Amino acid sequence: MRKAFRLAPLDTWFFRDGTPFPSDAATQLDVGGPFPPAPTAVAGAVRAAIALLNGWSGSGDWGPRFYEVLGNGPENLGQLDLTGPIILHDQNGCPRPLWPAPRHLAICDAQPKRAGASQKPERDPGQPVGFYMPGRRLTCDFGERRFPELILQEHSPPTEDRPKPISDEWWLPTPVLAKVLEGHLPGPEAFVHRDQLWREEPRIGIQRCNQTRRVEQGALYATRHARLREGVRLGVIVDGIPESWKLPCQEDPGNPKGSFVSPFGGESRAAAWEPWDGFDQDLQIRMPIEKVCHTGRFLLIALTPLCLPHEVFIGNVPWEELAGAEVICAFAERPVRIGGWDSIRFMPVPLRNYLAPGTVLYCQVPKDRLGELRNVLEQKGATQNRPFKVGDRKNAGFGLVALGVWKEVLEEESKL
Repeated sequence: MRKAFRLAPLDTWFFRDGTPFPSDAATQLDVGGPFPPAPTAVAGAVRAAIALLNGWSGSGDWGPRFYEVLGNGPENLGQLDLTGPIILHDQNGCPRPLWPAPRHLAICDAQPKRAGASQKPERDPGQPVGFYMPGRRLTCDFGERRFPELILQEHSPPTEDRPKPISDEWWLPTPVLAKVLEGHLPGPEAFVHRDQLWREEPRIGIQRCNQTRRVEQGALYATRHARLREGVRLGVIVDGIPESWKLPCQEDPGNPKGSFVSPFGGESRAAAWEPWDGFDQDLQIRMPIEKVCHTGRFLLIALTPLCLPHEVFIGNVPWEELAGAEVICAFAERPVRIGGWDSIRFMPVPLRNYLAPGTVLYCQVPKDRLGELRNVLEQKGATQNRPFKVGDRKNAGFGLVALGVWKEVLEEESKL
């Protein structure tokens, strides 16, 4: 059974990153994590909520009867297959997904808009002027590799500012992302800043001694929570739930609001579960699949963190999952480090590197495998305009991607 949920905060949410958090540190540390949270945090909340509704006590191992469906431990998710988390922003009462802006977009800074004395200047992403595309080969630590070069669009407005890649603060609605996948520049008004979706809220906490029930000297800590704006939710799609099992979004006669509430994230924060109706239509992203299958050339945009073998990422090994595609260039920021917490063994999960959402990979499939590429994309649902998952740990929600086209600039130059 396939179900989709929307998670709404009751107050704020707190998610840890890889920052050390020692209780005996000499300096005050400000600990927080990126938002949206890592897929592992959402997967843990989904499994715990389903287990609670179907007989788990809420502490310790949930028992062998749950192993087949929910798995056992942070790495084994049983038969569940999750997609998300996805930022949902209500528009006229309907949830609409927002996607991380692809990092290969080049913008020029805009002057802050003047506002009244009591108003802050509005945020402006700047003017999009072009894309970063694979350029000439340069020698680096990995040998000869192609590096991104800025290609200005022919009709870009003139500017004296130096273009730069767009930051991870910006998000795009689905129709705008579809235009970017076709190679068209969006207007500045199409972007949504993260401040319109959530804001960071600093918190100060205290540590009590369990024996004395008092606060010891210097036992303070600082954290950064995420407070979502009105109408913002987290969406997640779950496959593999048995038909007979109770679900978090089912009506509860004992709850007048009809929403199931369960722990989510650190500090035992809470989330209310709501049904996400019409999610199949909401996730439709028009992708230029015919052009991709004809040329074998595509750019791949990570919509959630992507777990990809290093040798594939640097182009040393063909990407067999995508018909032997070669990653010939990449536009990526520093990797995000994601770990987690093993509640069974009561210990942290080791940190691992993942490609950050918004990362762009430029790929080329050999001509003799174009038919195989089409078959792969049909099996993954890309030909039905559905984003799909690639890489490792797909069942936990990692590796949701969309495909677009890119122009081979060197070929065009050789024709001149």
